Order: sequence, then structure tokens, then C-alpha cells
Amino acid sequence: MLVFPSPGDRAALHDEVWTAAGLPMIAFDLYTAPCPPAMLREVVRHPGVAGLKTALLSDTMGCQEAIALTREAGRLAITGEDRMFGPSLLWGAEGAWVGIAAASVPTTAAVLRAFRGDDLREFERASARLDRLAAATFTAPMEGYVQRMLWLAEAEGLIPATHAFDPHGPGLPDAERPGVLAAAST
Repeated sequence: MLVFPSPGDRAALHDEVWTAAGLPMIAFDLYTAPCPPAMLREVVRHPGVAGLKTALLSDTMGCQEAIALTREAGRLAITGEDRMFGPSLLWGAEGAWVGIAAASVPTTAAVLRAFRGDDLREFERASARLDRLAAATFTAPMEGYVQRMLWLAEAEGLIPATHAFDPHGPGLPDAERPGVLAAAST
């Protein structure tokens, strides 16, 4: 169960969820509400926390520290870092739960395969391709990434055009769509 960050005592929140549901939890360190290291250390040591998903967007040092704390606690370090995907694997992330994979599975899988292999240049190429796509999709307005993912999913034939619209998003200009689709094909 993914436990979304909320204000207040996050360790207490995880304890409440654990007591109520009794299900393994994935803690979530999100850029809109980053968890202070001392609190994060406590959260990842909770007996019900199986892992931590980081999605700190532009906080490289915070991402590195979160991954290290998670691994120290013997929990699964999960990258949610679309814009630092390859680097977060190099920093010790052991799994991925990223938005970009929802619409561009082959691009994401190529990075994971290359990372597990022994060809550094292939990892560099695959990572650079994903980075270009992430730069086109995870940009201001950040809440527009859902619409950008829907454009990609439609272009890849994963969803019909009638479902490729985010009614709750910020409303992106139509002129942005070709750039997002072009980034997916490079």
C-alpha cells in the first residue's frame, strides 16, 4: 500500500495505517512535501514499511540520502525519479515506480535492462533517451505531466484518443504535444 505523505508526524501516520490495514506499506517521499532525514529514518525502520518510493524531482542530494537510509534499514529503495532515473539506479535504487513507465514502457525497460547488463555505453544511451523524454514530460506546469503521459499512451496505442484527456490538469497548449511525441521517438 502506497502511503501518501501528509503533514504532521509521518511515523505516526504509518503506524496508524499499519494498525488499521495490516498490509505492507511503501512510504512515499514526494517533492511537494519532502520528508526530513530524521523522520525518514524513523519511517523506513517501521516494521510495516517494505520500501520507500522517492520522487524528489530536483533534489539530488535528498534522493541520494533517501535511498541510502532506505537501504540501511534493509528496505526496498524504489525510484520514482523520472528526471533522475538512471542516476537513482546508480545511487542504489533497486526498483522503479515511475510515471513515465505508464506511457513509455519500452523506454523505461531499456534503461533497467541496460543497468542490469554490463554494457555501460548501452546504459548511457538508454538513460539519455529516457532523460530526453522525461525533460519533455516532467516540466512546468508539473501537474501537466498526466496530460503528457496520456498523449504518449495514445500515440503508442495503449489508450484510445477519447481517453487521452486529463480533465483535472492545467490545460496544456496543443502546440506542446508534438514536442512531447518527438521526444518519445528519439
